[in-house]
Amino acid sequence: MSKDLATLGTQSFNNPKYTITSHKLDDMGGTWKTYLPNIGIDANYINELKVFDKKGTDVMVLFIKNNDTLLYFVEGVYYEVKRVS
Repeated sequence: MSKDLATLGTQSFNNPKYTITSHKLDDMGGTWKTYLPNIGIDANYINELKVFDKKGTDVMVLFIKNNDTLLYFVEGVYYEVKRVS
């Protein structure tokens, strides 16, 4: 992901926009149907990274686990996404 291109798997989006929102431990249980320790997060909150295409449509929601790992949630499963440089 960069300011010019966001790619996840076979999906790519030019000139994406990003927002970051913090979620508390309790928020994850209600909205995302899990708790942070269940997905390897030892903290009281996690940052959500939302990616928007150039039309302003949100196309990806990821969670920031650490500097090199994001979590991608799809159909009830969390996938770890590793940074490729």
